[in-house]
Amino acid sequence: MKRKFNRTNVIIDSDVTNNVDDMFAICYALSNSLLINVLAVTIEPYKNIARDISVDEMQLESSAEVRRIMTYMGIKRENFIFRGSEDFISNGYNQITPAVKQMVELSEKFKDLTIIATGALTNVAMFIKFYPEHAKNIKIIWLGTGNLMLDLFSDLNYLSDKDAFEIVAKSGVDFSVIPNYVARHVVSSVYEIEHNMHESAIGKYLLKAAKESENTNNLGIKTIYDVVPVGYVLHPEFFQVKDISVNELLKEQSKLESPHAIHYVFEMKANAVIWRDVVRSINGYAVNPFPSKVFFISDTHFTQRRKIALRQVPWQSVEESDDEIVRRWNSVVSKNDTVYHLGDFGNYEVIKKLNGKVILICGNYEEEDIRAEGFENFKKKLLALGFAEVYEKGIYLDESVLGERVFLTHRPLTHAKDCMSLFGHVHTLAPVKKFGFNVCLAYHNYTPISANTAKRYLDFIKNHSDADVFA
Repeated sequence: MKRKFNRTNVIIDSDVTNNVDDMFAICYALSNSLLINVLAVTIEPYKNIARDISVDEMQLESSAEVRRIMTYMGIKRENFIFRGSEDFISNGYNQITPAVKQMVELSEKFKDLTIIATGALTNVAMFIKFYPEHAKNIKIIWLGTGNLMLDLFSDLNYLSDKDAFEIVAKSGVDFSVIPNYVARHVVSSVYEIEHNMHESAIGKYLLKAAKESENTNNLGIKTIYDVVPVGYVLHPEFFQVKDISVNELLKEQSKLESPHAIHYVFEMKANAVIWRDVVRSINGYAVNPFPSKVFFISDTHFTQRRKIALRQVPWQSVEESDDEIVRRWNSVVSKNDTVYHLGDFGNYEVIKKLNGKVILICGNYEEEDIRAEGFENFKKKLLALGFAEVYEKGIYLDESVLGERVFLTHRPLTHAKDCMSLFGHVHTLAPVKKFGFNVCLAYHNYTPISANTAKRYLDFIKNHSDADVFA
């Protein structure tokens, strides 16, 4: 079926921090901006028996989470997130909220408005209850209920606010119901996300969120329910729908004399296709909101026990030392940063644990391997392991990195004669020289130093150090 590229104007009504699948749904919609125009995110109330959290805290937490998602996607929008109900209609709640007001405003502006609701229908029901004329032309796509054909109304989205569901169902608005038994077929795992969703900043953030929500009882397996109603907007051809009487959804005492039809999504024909589309969409979201930073380090000597014997590190074992250096490295270096390593790396396999694009300027330990293998074979091996680049000798950096031309080398004796140099090799025997300074990890809290820190060192050496510093 040929896809028609009609952009759908959408409000996402979500209990954002109730589960990680809400985050995936929002990102799935935002990363398909050519097909879905997300006008606002409204925050639903929710119950979570696993967490002791007030509704006010939930509203604040969910709003903050949407802002973080926007940051990782490089989206800068004012008036985009709106607090919703602070309790359920079934509990007697009866107030107009910022979420409802925004639904009114957008329904006036966009006559083809669709609300994707992934939790309790409280906000939507309040909108319909107080502003029925404005709600007349909207479409609602809701993830909720069990198998209606078996009379199963067991899911939390329905049970949290039965009165809200009844208001929406009886209103006559264009109402599509996607039961949870259809959505539960979209399943992934922390392992799969880690190995397949890693190309974008937002993908990496979602992986972090998935890991933090991992349940040891389910071995990291996750049902990503809430992406399904977004997939229904993007790919209606993947779903089977039939119209049924609203009276099939209502309790006996509330059935209508003139029942209208609701759209019941009873099957998803391509479960795996929807999840693949989620991965493709988020991986393909090319915006990187975080500028790449540059770092410098040398003499990590990963897995080499000599550093323990010589007390070059403050830890008692090589395993403890390596783990802590990796932790400190990854605490300051992100995946898209660049790290210049000025030699004596150690076990090259450790590159697989380190964030950043690592450029290696070979030191004396690497020289031993180069003599045994030849430089081209050695370089080919390291590139295959994950190094971004490997240089046999020192290299120049132009002024775009540190504000002036500098030379990167392992040994201080091979410093440049025409500019300042950064070096390693001598560990704690020489912090600064009149021609440059030492980036050995022992001088810098066993952590790569940033370009800004390197600039301060260079400025000190050239402009602020006393003459007798280098005597």
